[in-house]
Amino acid sequence: MNNPVRKHLCTLMVFLGIAGVLRAEPAKNDAPALPPGKVSKQTLAPAWKKVIDVSLKGMVVEHLTGPTIFIQKQPKDILSLFQLFYRAKEDQAVDSILLRLGPLAVGWGKCQELRAMIEEFRLSGKKVRVWLPFATNKEFYVASAADEILMPPAGLLLIKGLRAEVTFMKGLLEKIGVEAEIVHVGTHKGAGEPYMRTEMSPALRESVEAIIDDTFEAYVQGVSKGRGLKSEQFRATLSRGPFRAKSAKEEKLIDQVVYLEDYLKELKAKGKVKLVKECRYSGDGSGRPDFGSLPGLLDFLSQISTPPSMLKSPHPKIAFIYAVGPIMADAGGGIFPGGGNVVTAPPLVKAFKEAREDKTVKTIVFRVDSPGGDVITSDLIWKAVEDTNKVKPVIVSMSDVAASGGYYISMPARAIVAHRTTITGSIGVLAGKFNLKKLYELIGINVEVVERGPFSGLFSTEHKLTEEERDRLYQLMKQTYDLFLEKAAAGRNKKVEELAKAAEGRAWTARRAVELGLVDELGGIRTAVNLAKKHAGLKVEEKLELLVLPRPKSLFDLFGSGLFDESRLVNPLLRLPLRLQASQLRELNMIQLLAERLTLFYLPWTIQIK
Repeated sequence: MNNPVRKHLCTLMVFLGIAGVLRAEPAKNDAPALPPGKVSKQTLAPAWKKVIDVSLKGMVVEHLTGPTIFIQKQPKDILSLFQLFYRAKEDQAVDSILLRLGPLAVGWGKCQELRAMIEEFRLSGKKVRVWLPFATNKEFYVASAADEILMPPAGLLLIKGLRAEVTFMKGLLEKIGVEAEIVHVGTHKGAGEPYMRTEMSPALRESVEAIIDDTFEAYVQGVSKGRGLKSEQFRATLSRGPFRAKSAKEEKLIDQVVYLEDYLKELKAKGKVKLVKECRYSGDGSGRPDFGSLPGLLDFLSQISTPPSMLKSPHPKIAFIYAVGPIMADAGGGIFPGGGNVVTAPPLVKAFKEAREDKTVKTIVFRVDSPGGDVITSDLIWKAVEDTNKVKPVIVSMSDVAASGGYYISMPARAIVAHRTTITGSIGVLAGKFNLKKLYELIGINVEVVERGPFSGLFSTEHKLTEEERDRLYQLMKQTYDLFLEKAAAGRNKKVEELAKAAEGRAWTARRAVELGLVDELGGIRTAVNLAKKHAGLKVEEKLELLVLPRPKSLFDLFGSGLFDESRLVNPLLRLPLRLQASQLRELNMIQLLAERLTLFYLPWTIQIK
């Protein structure tokens, strides 16, 4: 038996051993399980009410693409949280949700999505309580949508207003003999500025100030509404921060200073409630599967290994198709340098084709969270969206950012929905390279060249762009920019001249994008789902099964793909010299990857709003 096969068998045996000890206690007084997508409607109120215990911290992704049991702890995903809150809202046995909120690694769009989940859950009359030991602006923004915020005596509320940071690296590049030569079309297309300047251009500053103004206003209004404060009152409060727990309560920013254990004892003493961990809550009245029994284990294995064709259901569906990460021609082994996702054309083209041809799929939500990237790949995805939208309604739901190439792939949809703070637009093009000639001289490298043709060295790293080369590159990008404008105008039912006013590479918050006609409506997943049903001629209250595309890989798919080869488990970034692993320098690698392809990339994609 060869080593790869033996390794996979050993891994499977380890998994079976682990699964054997994963037992879930069967829930008492629960109703039988219902088919996927259905919600149990209990007619009699149970004697005990459930408090769903949800822990949320760290990275929150859009959706899980496959099992990670052997690699790392699974992060939370927006889709699963959305479903959890919905099931809990519909379940009569649920009294409330306890949200243990820790530091979040998310953008402002996802913060608004989390707030929307809390607000929708509360409409049922049920409560959300947030345990908040420590919070910065984003965590507090999410927590402020709840009924109660609890903080321990030593808790810290680190709120102090927002700031935008753009890191400029021209000085560093000069020290090591590197010159960035990036040509752009669009006055505000500032993705190259961090490498070519030492400070913001007036156009870039104007864009960044507009983005942070809109984000700050959304932050102030959201917190003020949630905490029952006037906007002016909260703005004044920010000037007195940060706060320890006692001071935060005095400012009416939190509700109780208490240890969680003491609060839960008091809650249980007031009525018949029991704490149920989210992992043990199914929402349909059933207990969790008993993986320790042979039938339960076999059922679990069938779920993760059954071919997709055998999992098809005859019930009407809504398809969720995801585009998360930079848009690249090639995934480079499936791992983006820096550890994130990559959007490539083949999986998305296949996903839209499947949704288009599946008669049970009635409508589609296209969830986009991408700063853009490769032009050709963006155009191939655009075509798949356009073809599908002619047959079935495609509604785009934008997350943290859907700009440049991320906006390009959204344009053919029937409608576009985005959060108020979603960054979108950035209709513009850039291309360029790093000139390493001085670096080569510094370290003793000499490059001898034999060439034919006037532009053979257009993207060579050993010489500076000539005027003829720069002009040729600009003309090529201008053609791409005009194509971008034409398709955007057609998708938004506008004249090119009219849409051009919102272009020039300028990025906008969705609030401004709605005013400019780039986005149709403000909202999150719920808004997009309701619009998708409406455009499909369905009633909003109609139940649809969920089909996620591209399909998450099963455990056995991952075996077949060679994921468990050690070389695939190592982040390519770790193979770089240590000095190139810093977050700012990591981006140099991205620019190099895109050097020879025209790019539709958000400006400036290094921006951080804290």
